[in-house]
Amino acid sequence: MILLATLLGSLTGCFPEVNINDPVADLYAADYARRASLSVRLASGAGALVSEVCFIGQDGWSDLAASKEGIDPGTQVASLLGLQGDGDLTYDQETGGVLVKWEGAEIDDGITGTITLTVRRATETFGVSFSPDTTPIDEDEPEGPAEVSEEAAAIGFTSAAATVDVTGCGGDGANSAIEVDFNMPELIEYDEDGEALPQALVIMPSSDDLDAVVWSKGEPWPDEGDFFWTYGAGVDRQQIYGYDASEISGESWPAQAEGASSWIRDVDVPLTRGVR
Repeated sequence: MILLATLLGSLTGCFPEVNINDPVADLYAADYARRASLSVRLASGAGALVSEVCFIGQDGWSDLAASKEGIDPGTQVASLLGLQGDGDLTYDQETGGVLVKWEGAEIDDGITGTITLTVRRATETFGVSFSPDTTPIDEDEPEGPAEVSEEAAAIGFTSAAATVDVTGCGGDGANSAIEVDFNMPELIEYDEDGEALPQALVIMPSSDDLDAVVWSKGEPWPDEGDFFWTYGAGVDRQQIYGYDASEISGESWPAQAEGASSWIRDVDVPLTRGVR
């Protein structure tokens, strides 16, 4: 029991090299999947959100702004990202810039914040950012230093952002081909020794050699395509390669975890809330 506890405890710190056939790698793979869960889910949410609106041209965004209508993300996508109601649309008549914001989004259990959709080039390029809510450290100084919730702080979640490129928008109700680059936290942070802290990166699809990930409008998970997730570097490097999205079963994405010492294990990445 002491040995097992020691091994499990090490999963939150450094990952020493293990032999390819070492059963300890199974524990590491499971922890990789747990750690990857939130970022993979949010990256998928970014792609799903863009698939809802990628068919809207520049004139369409202007018309929506003039109508004072909000942006309805659809039931399943709203549930995935914890969106509350329709997004508030802001349109800059001079620049044509488009912003859609959902405040009070419960991105994950205990983590609420604002999701912002930026239309960088209508029908082609979008940005999706996630900003957790913060509270002032000193109640008497509401404009002073602030902190995120304990749940967000526990996983170093201070910000996140995705760039979403649409390589083929099928139109309202049709499938869309999309590429997602997701980063959590969005900005590189450093520890007290000046060392860069690990970041979770997700790329959909996993390489430039693959076709884009394909979403059906209104669906939270893609129909086709895979992902690559990585965290850390060197001996602490963690990597997961998702199998094709057509293999998603229930609320998990079958994948392959890989450690720095080249061990490989099949693993299921959970897509449910509260796994982190």
